[in-house]
Amino acid sequence: MALIDKYADVNLAMVMVLLQGLSIDKLRQVLHFAESLAKREEER
Repeated sequence: MALIDKYADVNLAMVMVLLQGLSIDKLRQVLHFAESLAKREEER
């Protein structure tokens, strides 16, 4: 279930980035942030 939630968050972030027309660098930052959040959730 956590894996599905993680990918849902990443997909949502990608959609938000695309809607805002941000750069690839911003997309990478968002993906990195989503990954770090997912790791924190797994550690709990």
